Amino acid sequence: MHQTNFYYNLFVRRTLPRVCSSLELPRCSREIPDFCTLPQTDPMHSLALQYVPDYFRVEITDDPDYLRDQVFRTKGYCLELGDLGSAENYLKENFKPNFRTSLRRRIKGLEACFNVTYQMYCGPMDPGVYNSLMDSLHQMIVRRFNQRNDRHMALQNWEAYRDSAYDLICEQNASLFVIYDDQTPIQIALNFHVGPVLFLSIPSYDIDYARFGLGNIAIYKILEWCYEHEFCLLDMGFGAFDYKLKWCNGSYSFHHSYFYRKSSPRAWLGVQFAKTRTRLINYLLRRRLNIAYHRVRDWLFGSSESDLREFLEIPGSLSPEKMVGSPLVDPWGDPAVAFLKKPAIDFLYTQREHKSNLMIYEVAAGKRYGLRGSGSEALIELQD
Repeated sequence: MHQTNFYYNLFVRRTLPRVCSSLELPRCSREIPDFCTLPQTDPMHSLALQYVPDYFRVEITDDPDYLRDQVFRTKGYCLELGDLGSAENYLKENFKPNFRTSLRRRIKGLEACFNVTYQMYCGPMDPGVYNSLMDSLHQMIVRRFNQRNDRHMALQNWEAYRDSAYDLICEQNASLFVIYDDQTPIQIALNFHVGPVLFLSIPSYDIDYARFGLGNIAIYKILEWCYEHEFCLLDMGFGAFDYKLKWCNGSYSFHHSYFYRKSSPRAWLGVQFAKTRTRLINYLLRRRLNIAYHRVRDWLFGSSESDLREFLEIPGSLSPEKMVGSPLVDPWGDPAVAFLKKPAIDFLYTQREHKSNLMIYEVAAGKRYGLRGSGSEALIELQD
């Protein structure tokens, strides 16, 4: 049986298999025009279209010699933008005041502590900027998932994403959203577009800035952009992560669809086997056996290690007398002390200090550091 990932091919490769004659989006009452087809030769005895989201209506070429079957695979999550007109109205409609207040506080805090800019790249862009951002996104994903001791599926197919996304961005069929601290990206999201649907495909952030909730800020800013550009659906794909459950007001189903020749018992048996296998996978996932499997594998073969260092705030003051002879260090500019960036950012977050006012002293070489802002200070010690 020939298998093809409908979801990936549609959004990333922008292709439809030959059995699909058209694509519609009933939730927005729109048709999706101008899609090419995958090059295929003679009709196959059986074809599996994997991960077909049911918010699309996929019209199938009428062929009396073929039958169609399908099986549920997993649940997907999305933001249905409706006619609310703005991201702010979406928040009012779907969130309680305490979340809206918290989000605004995070945005104001981020902008108070850093020289922040927000950029959505959608259209012609410099290839050097693109390559640099994709390198940064890759590094963010690796650090974030090492911290979580987990694996990111996109890394298994990273070069394919990297090779295809640039042209799609230049054609406005994809986009890169970036939050910058000065000239340094601290949050990046790679998105793919199909008509009025934006698929938030690969987001990540610099974990040193975790206290500011960059993931929520990015979703809000992307949602603003979606309303400004008349998108009707912001798709977050599958995986019941907390941030998706929090933001999404809609859900949908992914199915595996099968097409096979009516006159072929072998094709029919292949489809029944594939459906049974999918149901078994769903059952194992419901029983959370995949989590147990990863734990056993990590125990047997080791797990990833985070590069974050542990610090403890200790009593003490940063009097001028004590600072005499203590050199200044810069974790943003000196890779040798980059491990200080997270405690420095946590200090800025807590004290609402701007980065330009921060001075970091090395009080005891490689062990103890003093943080001083315009009106606050702290003494921290590296834990073994």
